[in-house]
Amino acid sequence: MKGTNKIIFFLSLVFLYSCVPQKSPTKKKAKFSIPSESESAIVDTSAPTVPLSVAASNITENSVTISWSPSTDNIAVTGYEIFRNGVYYQTSLKNSFQDTGLSSSTPYFYTVKAIDASSNKSAASEGLNISTLGSTEEKVTASITPRTVSSGDTSAPSIPLHIGPLNITQTSATISWSPSTDDVAVTGYEVYRNGVFYKKSLKNSFSDTGLTPSTRYFYTVKAFDGSSNKSGFSNGVMIQTSDAAVAPITSPAVDSAPSVPLNIGSSNITQTSATISWSPSKDDVAVTGYEVYRNGVFYKKSLKNSFSDT
Repeated sequence: MKGTNKIIFFLSLVFLYSCVPQKSPTKKKAKFSIPSESESAIVDTSAPTVPLSVAASNITENSVTISWSPSTDNIAVTGYEIFRNGVYYQTSLKNSFQDTGLSSSTPYFYTVKAIDASSNKSAASEGLNISTLGSTEEKVTASITPRTVSSGDTSAPSIPLHIGPLNITQTSATISWSPSTDDVAVTGYEVYRNGVFYKKSLKNSFSDTGLTPSTRYFYTVKAFDGSSNKSGFSNGVMIQTSDAAVAPITSPAVDSAPSVPLNIGSSNITQTSATISWSPSKDDVAVTGYEVYRNGVFYKKSLKNSFSDT
């Protein structure tokens, strides 16, 4: 009987437990919030740094490779815009570019801008002047064609050298060069602006007027004689007209960097030395000097806007 009582007691407990209502587990509600405008997508407004040390290599009759130091960006640099003779030409995804299909014995001028994924662009790099090599046909003709005695003048003048800028204003520019020579006489010079024939000059200088402020122009020159013989192209020179007049900025909060030196030119070139000069830079306080780079590498400092390399 005692064993039977235990079984009845246990079953009674089970019955009572099953009759007690059980609480269902509570479900926690998921919490979420809508991000504020400041927490949503970040807008990138920072431009990449300016490409530096632009240099040329592998120059042939119809091609050239240009390269530069990679730019940096707060997120990422996505490519580089290449400008040829002052006009946008192509985009490169790396810090070098090969230009093909060029004309032989022709000058070209290149600048580069870095870009990022938000279409922010750096300022233009310093310009690079190159001149393609003469064609093989020209070289062979020059080496095997004997000069014959002729009553007509068939000799071209020498190529104009040491082209450089003078007197740059908002709307005008004067360029000059060393006089060419000829077996008879040089009668004038053809001036090309941005790669296209522009005007003739009877002396070794030229003043261009009616230009647009804050704009770059690229010039090359050919000499010609009385028999219409023409020299090859001179080296190119890039100039930038002055900014339009603006109200002066007073009491700057921080010291700003000087303006980029413009209108660099050469003079007094010998076998072992050369002098280069440029338009003075401007600064909100004062320009204290210039760093001179030779072949893309820092070389020396100059306290004035010229430098003699010996």
